[in-house]
Amino acid sequence: MGKTNTHFSPTVMAYAVTLLEVADERGQTDVIAAELADLRTVIAESPEIARFFADPIISADERGAVVERVFKAQLSELGWKFVHAVDREGQMGLMPDIAGAYDDLLAKKRGRIDVEVTVARPLDDQRLAEVAGRIGSALGKEAVVSQRVDESIIGGLVIEFGDKRIDASVRRQLSAMREKLLAAAPR
Repeated sequence: MGKTNTHFSPTVMAYAVTLLEVADERGQTDVIAAELADLRTVIAESPEIARFFADPIISADERGAVVERVFKAQLSELGWKFVHAVDREGQMGLMPDIAGAYDDLLAKKRGRIDVEVTVARPLDDQRLAEVAGRIGSALGKEAVVSQRVDESIIGGLVIEFGDKRIDASVRRQLSAMREKLLAAAPR
């Protein structure tokens, strides 16, 4: 799933919305999500491919032949038609962002939200599932939780989703207590 706090250009959103609508009509939202994730990975792992898509010197016909040779056999009919259309418009360089926007739109449609939880020590799968359940209940959505370990928070946790951050760490609590003590101390 993409990051829901990422802002995409209107062009990227137009492609992603259109693809999601068609994929949903055809019952292929998961197939397309997987194909876009694979495309994004291929492009991210090969800077040469990204440069190739962005190079204005390469003709549309030459780029189209390479795109067909590399991607057509790997994609569903809808996936190929979409990639082909994006390529014809000279927008293949936008594919990683289109994939991210598609993921975000699909997650929103399904009532999911990406949540990052920072903890002092790694949580086991059971405890992580409990945290995801509690966060999901509080937000009224399915929380897709990833964890990050940062020993400096001492204990507790920091929850981040969308543009929100909830800091329930021991470090923050100690800092707040210090501020109160300093404010109350005679000068």
